[in-house]
Amino acid sequence: MGATGIAECSSGTAWWGLLSAKQLRAEGNRVLSAASQLQAEGAVARRRCARRATGLVSGGQYSLPGRKPHALRCVRVGVVTRDAFEVWVLFVLLPPRLHWTTADAGTKAQIDGGPMDLKFWHDRRVLVTGHTGFKGGWLCLWLERLGARVTGIALPPITHPNLFELAVPWPTLRGLFLDIRERDRLLAAIDSHDFEILFHLAAQPIVSEAQRDAVSTFATNVMGAVHILDACLKVPSLRAAVIVTSDKVYENRGDGRAFRESDSFSGDDPYAASKSAVELAVSAYRPAFTQRQKKLATVRAGNVIGGGDWAADRIIPDLVRSLSNGRPTALRDPAGVRPWQHVLEPLSGYLAFAEHLARNAESPTTLNFGPALENDRTVADLVDRFLAHFPEHPGFEVVPTDRIREAPLLRLDSTLAHQTLKWRPRLSFGQSVDWVAEWFRAHRCGGAMREVSLQQIAQYQALL
Repeated sequence: MGATGIAECSSGTAWWGLLSAKQLRAEGNRVLSAASQLQAEGAVARRRCARRATGLVSGGQYSLPGRKPHALRCVRVGVVTRDAFEVWVLFVLLPPRLHWTTADAGTKAQIDGGPMDLKFWHDRRVLVTGHTGFKGGWLCLWLERLGARVTGIALPPITHPNLFELAVPWPTLRGLFLDIRERDRLLAAIDSHDFEILFHLAAQPIVSEAQRDAVSTFATNVMGAVHILDACLKVPSLRAAVIVTSDKVYENRGDGRAFRESDSFSGDDPYAASKSAVELAVSAYRPAFTQRQKKLATVRAGNVIGGGDWAADRIIPDLVRSLSNGRPTALRDPAGVRPWQHVLEPLSGYLAFAEHLARNAESPTTLNFGPALENDRTVADLVDRFLAHFPEHPGFEVVPTDRIREAPLLRLDSTLAHQTLKWRPRLSFGQSVDWVAEWFRAHRCGGAMREVSLQQIAQYQALL
């Protein structure tokens, strides 16, 4: 009995090929030997593809009928039961037009005909502001894995626990605890480094906190960004600067239309206004950067979720806190629809965009990195999927409030990012939530979260 099809595994949908029990007995030792020699970092092919064929694994390769063998990056072997026969499932079939080698620094992945050279980051000098935060911590882990030399500037972590402290030790990161509102200290710190790439993520990112303390939010988000721009303008080695703003910058009339980079800005709450002001500041500084042969651009992403986020007034962290305190999670609007995306999705775009800026004479000045349309799901959908991993969770209760003003659905049109970088989202809604739940489950069970986080980065990088 040989067959092919689609199987649901713990981290998503994968194409598989089945070996019959008879075939397995004949090939078993050789297959298992090959599997033990390969680094099993997850299912190789999670993309659906049109090619349906049965593959036999041999010596780290798979072969399709009538086609030459192709190298495997890794292999996962498991057991399923079908029609009362026990068979082995090998997650080995790669989609059309896609070939992976290793995922270590130096990898070149062929993505839909457009190469993304991850070797670009090896030994690259990078400054990341906000490295102790949720997104900044994930970005620094990824850059470390790619072999970059990273300097971080940020305040100490504001939540406990937090990703930054859970990911210690940081063998190659030089971290500076510094408030970007302190212009003179920031200038001195930046002046002493010769970085080539800047990722500016340091900000006050919580909408509810901005409503409670607008003055501090404007000081951090706007003047902090201005201080960074002014200091980096004077760094001779700088080639490209990527400033992270938000999808909240767009004027949202509530019609559900996906926003393009050229759409107008607005600011009907302090957080949105502060991020729109950053966009204007970047536009004001861009001529000076261009005059010095430095690239300057902004990036905008949607509702980001991921392991290691314990920020206030966010749905996943609220659910996680309920696991600890035993109290039901308060949901403001279970029917609200949001464009959910895993944190590694926009980060992959930021990395690709920074490389493009540094290497090309002509580049866009801003790009959207939003999730696929099917990731637009209700808060209740997110909660149900997440809680399926935690049967011990105390559940939730609906507590409507007007304390936090929330915008209607925001959708981002990422067409320009695809045209420029061949970038596209890789994870489905279910995969995104499952990865987050698996991370927090590992943390709850006392796992080594640095290794867990690096493993998820490796799994995601295998999809590129």
